[in-house]
Amino acid sequence: MHLWAAENPHWLRQVKHQKQWSVNVWCDIIGDKIIGPYFINGNLNDNIYANFMKDTLGLLLEELLLFTRQTMWYQHDGCLAH
Repeated sequence: MHLWAAENPHWLRQVKHQKQWSVNVWCDIIGDKIIGPYFINGNLNDNIYANFMKDTLGLLLEELLLFTRQTMWYQHDGCLAH
């Protein structure tokens, strides 16, 4: 949601950002570590996201302790590709 007018701070306009932008950025914070950022060029779709999850996410998380990787939760937002 974005606030578009200072005159009425309660007015919000919902915008589908996934269709507007041509670059997506994945980043994670776990404890005191920042993982990423990882840039995904183009519009995110289910195939690109599945390939990211299958081929890239594990490599990004390799620097974490095994115990952390085994006990962490991965949460998706409401994007259609997820």
